[in-house]
Amino acid sequence: MDSEKKDGTTPPESLPQDPEVLAARIEQTRDDLARTLDEIADKVSPKRVTQRTKKQVADKAKETAATVKGVVSEKAADAKDAVLDAKDAAADKVAELRSHDEPGAVDVSREPVAPALGAPGPVLTDQPLRPTTSDPYAAQDAGVPKQYLAAGGVAAALLLLLLLRRRRTHRR
Repeated sequence: MDSEKKDGTTPPESLPQDPEVLAARIEQTRDDLARTLDEIADKVSPKRVTQRTKKQVADKAKETAATVKGVVSEKAADAKDAVLDAKDAAADKVAELRSHDEPGAVDVSREPVAPALGAPGPVLTDQPLRPTTSDPYAAQDAGVPKQYLAAGGVAAALLLLLLLRRRRTHRR
């Protein structure tokens, strides 16, 4: 094969003169060409292209799902922490109000804890109690601390996420 050119061809003067050797080389070249054509056909086959594309999409979907799952888990942990902080703050405020024991003071132990979840209702703050209203924006005017409103929103979102997840697992 030292007589081959750089382009892979053999100069005519170096070809074997024996017809059987020539026939064997031609057969080998045909086999090589057939194998190459089969590889090309396999590579551009619509079925193979579809299979490769489906695999790529499935891999990307799994990667995205794992990323979303991580973010949701992180946000759920943050929401849980916020709710626990709001609960602790509400408990501290209740303890502070109970310690005052002023005559005529409102017994907050019997009041609903709806304000801690961002719903209208009595408010546990240093400000005087005001009547509740059905106005959704009245919570700002009633003195509900913003962290209670945020914690209520986060708790509602977390509850919705858990309900949707449970519903999805029951469908399977």
